[in-house]
Amino acid sequence: MKPNVQRFSFVYMLEIGYTKYLLHLSMSRFCSGTQTMPSLHNKSSCFDSFPSSTYNFEALDDDRLLKWAQNYMENQGAMLSDDVYLTILKACVKKKSLITAKKVQSHIISLNRKSSEIPCLLNEHLILALAKCGAIDDAIGMFDGLRVRTVFSWTAIISGFMENGRHLESLHAHEYMQVEGVEPDRFTFISLFQACGNLSNLEKGKELHGLAKRKGLSSNVFVGNTLVNMYGKCGSIPDAEYAFSELVCRSVVSWTAMISAYVENDRLDKALLLYRQMREDGVTPNNQTFACLFHVWYTC
Repeated sequence: MKPNVQRFSFVYMLEIGYTKYLLHLSMSRFCSGTQTMPSLHNKSSCFDSFPSSTYNFEALDDDRLLKWAQNYMENQGAMLSDDVYLTILKACVKKKSLITAKKVQSHIISLNRKSSEIPCLLNEHLILALAKCGAIDDAIGMFDGLRVRTVFSWTAIISGFMENGRHLESLHAHEYMQVEGVEPDRFTFISLFQACGNLSNLEKGKELHGLAKRKGLSSNVFVGNTLVNMYGKCGSIPDAEYAFSELVCRSVVSWTAMISAYVENDRLDKALLLYRQMREDGVTPNNQTFACLFHVWYTC
């Protein structure tokens, strides 16, 4: 028996219509202020003055920690422990504070600490902070001086290139990494897939996807989410759908990545249906989900 095409089309249009209604309802509540987006808040701090250098810095929020670090190093404070430097550098990465990252580097040098005396981990986090905060060339200078280059330091450079818009150099760095025999990890692949997506380089993206799969890393939810994004930016919806279907555990980021891929490729009907499926599965949309769907909302 042949399928009733007319009935199928009618049912399909009902599905689209109902999903549009759900989307309009959610957007209306958000825009009227009756539904709020989740937001990030800094941890409150009860300190009115800067703590001493022996204080537990993890108790400070990032903004106060960076302010304290700048003040301490400008006044040529004594050398801090490596753990404190690491905590400050991690805050630099989160807040993109290049000024503080460079002050940490200068502070260590000013105390005549030989590069050979600086632990590899501290050097690597300095490279990461400089690269992530926009001083990629300074990071490369430090990277070239490393006695041993680990997957962490390579990934710091690869992600630094990618985040500074030097996507092709990011892919080239991975090639040099392979020559040195250093194996990439999930963080490496995430940066590489982002670079491929920004370049719309589908061929290279598929090649790296195959490599990640052989290493058993493509099933990782963070890698998988980035794969969906990459294929969406490269215009390959079937590959994006396949990567999405392969995700064993789907977070709101996973759903949003697939919705975004549909929207970017003008598959608005599929974006709406996936949004409805997402809500039926009990997944609450976040800021990015609504940002993707604003375009759909205004064109409905």
